[in-house]
Amino acid sequence: MWANDLIISYSWWSIIPVLATGLAFAAILYFYNRKNKLSTSITVILFIVRFLSVSLLAFLLLSPYLKSNIKHIEKPVIIVGIDNSASMIQTGDSLYYKNEFQQQLTNTLSLLGENAEVVSFLFGNEITAGDKPDFSDGNSDYGAFFDFVNSAWTGENTGLILLIGDGNYNAGFDPAYLAQNLQIPIISVAMGDTSEKADASIKEIRMNNTAFLNDIVPVEITFEATKLMGQQLHLTVSGFGKTSYSQNYPVKTTRVTQTVTVPIVADKAGKHRIQIVIDDFEGELNTDNNSRNIFLDVIESKQKILLLAFSPHPDVAAIHQTLKTNKNLEVTTAYIPDFKGNPSDFDLVILHQLPAKGHGASGVLDQISNAHLPTLFILGNQSEVSVFNRYFGGLKILSTANRTDEAIAQFNPAFSLFTVSGEDQKEFNQFPPLSVPLGSYQTNPSSIIFCTQTIKGFATELPMVLFYQTPERKTGAITGEGLWRWRMYDYLKTGNYNAFNTFLNKSVQFLISKTDRRPFKIIVRDDFKIFDPVVLRAECFNASFEQINSEEIPLTLINESGEHFHYLFSAEGAGYKLDLGHLPEGIYRYTSTANCQGKNWTETGEFVVTGMLSETMVTRANHRVLYQLAELHDGAVIYPNQLDQIAQLVKNKNLKSSINYETKLVELESMPAIFILLVFLLSFEWFIRKYFGTY
Repeated sequence: MWANDLIISYSWWSIIPVLATGLAFAAILYFYNRKNKLSTSITVILFIVRFLSVSLLAFLLLSPYLKSNIKHIEKPVIIVGIDNSASMIQTGDSLYYKNEFQQQLTNTLSLLGENAEVVSFLFGNEITAGDKPDFSDGNSDYGAFFDFVNSAWTGENTGLILLIGDGNYNAGFDPAYLAQNLQIPIISVAMGDTSEKADASIKEIRMNNTAFLNDIVPVEITFEATKLMGQQLHLTVSGFGKTSYSQNYPVKTTRVTQTVTVPIVADKAGKHRIQIVIDDFEGELNTDNNSRNIFLDVIESKQKILLLAFSPHPDVAAIHQTLKTNKNLEVTTAYIPDFKGNPSDFDLVILHQLPAKGHGASGVLDQISNAHLPTLFILGNQSEVSVFNRYFGGLKILSTANRTDEAIAQFNPAFSLFTVSGEDQKEFNQFPPLSVPLGSYQTNPSSIIFCTQTIKGFATELPMVLFYQTPERKTGAITGEGLWRWRMYDYLKTGNYNAFNTFLNKSVQFLISKTDRRPFKIIVRDDFKIFDPVVLRAECFNASFEQINSEEIPLTLINESGEHFHYLFSAEGAGYKLDLGHLPEGIYRYTSTANCQGKNWTETGEFVVTGMLSETMVTRANHRVLYQLAELHDGAVIYPNQLDQIAQLVKNKNLKSSINYETKLVELESMPAIFILLVFLLSFEWFIRKYFGTY
């Protein structure tokens, strides 16, 4: 506190009557009181005491308060972020990082704390306070750490960030992007090893996670081999109780990346685990990334498709002929003037040239939309594009002249909703043109484009086939008519309809993949980590497809040793829940039977509990991220054996303490010192008067 000001709520001229009041009280009592027998000196002393006490009491009626300015000196803050993920110790120096390095870090932070406030956090699965990492987290999110610093420490005297990590992140956004608003230096301690090691790994797997019974499901596997030149990489794919694929691949260079497609026959209904394994090599430091598990949900019941058209058309015939060859689909073709059915009875609706000019079919379209039914729109010359724009969220076509143009399909290589073979891609680009609306196309950024339009030899970004999904519904659109020409061209060139059939069937399969109308369902993740609680949910539906939870639902869990464990689901909300807690690592099968719609339905499946963390999939440090952060934020990158340089690096940044002033207002009447002074003055006067015999 460096300055005090006395302030009153009235004019300072108010002091005059305050003093006059004290003077009057004291004078009347001691100079105009004939009974006063005290000596002159005692009278003067008591006069002064009474004058002070009365004046002070009167002064307090003016509501005086004391204004104080308080000076605060805040040290600069050094924020320490330590990557607590498992990849930090995927090196030969793991013991050093767990022991000696941590002691060195503690000493360094203690030294920095002499001139700054040091706050430390661990980040991985979550952000927690602390400076003692155990490197056990399965995720690493550098972006979340910078976002936390940006939100929690804005406005503070933050001097710099000390980042300790290997640069590998498998969650969140780009660290450099989320750190861009931080106007402070970032000094990084680059952990881990950037050198390549002998390693075989499965990099990516692409597969539709839902199939119909007896479908042939392509599984696209991308694997990589590093520093294994001259070796034979053995890939095995197993599922449905048998080995579906076993093949050797020679490694001819230092680094090989290869993609293969393996067909799997979905010959059993239910959820099935597909296991992809690369045999371990001698000397591999990390074998966690040599195997992956994926799950395929095989649906036995037929899916009902409504093909609803404005009028007969060759496209309608081509679509019907293609879909009826799929034994898992039940196709009903109808025309809007005669349609009396309920769209909700179907799993997917294909609308050909609907809404149409002169027949918006708004009643049926509203039913479809309100029921969140998956829908495939096919535009044509009779389509009312302005009404289509209201019902399809993935695309808006602004066309005023109702003109059309001829466009050839150009496959989008970035498309990933389902797999398309290289041969089919090439043939797709050679299909005859479709008649498409001419106008301005506004594509929703969330739409996924299957193919674009090439008009008069010029490639455009205009979508020809695209898909759009929300949490409630999947939809798609083909923006032109003439699909029958695609089917005929396919046959004339190849002698079969395979490319066209594959395109249409996979589009339909994607759109209905989540429209599961089974009366009884078990909902469970495909894989869990050992630190995840295993939770299963169940849904049971009555004949009106309303969810109920009045039935008792048992579940039997079978581990790899063949041991059986019996449980009962508990009702929760409109459904059921079963929390199994944490389970040991292994593969678990389950079976459950419930009475729904007056009939027993059985669900079977399996899931995996693994100790493998996603962080252990990568063994090579990514110091490029750390150098990028240092460059963008006037920082530096050092290595674990250079911790003693941190103090000098921090000193070079010339971090300064901040000085803040706080204004504080205190009412005098609430101050203990004023109360004590009043009590003292009144007590002193009373004591003197009593001592000399005057009351």
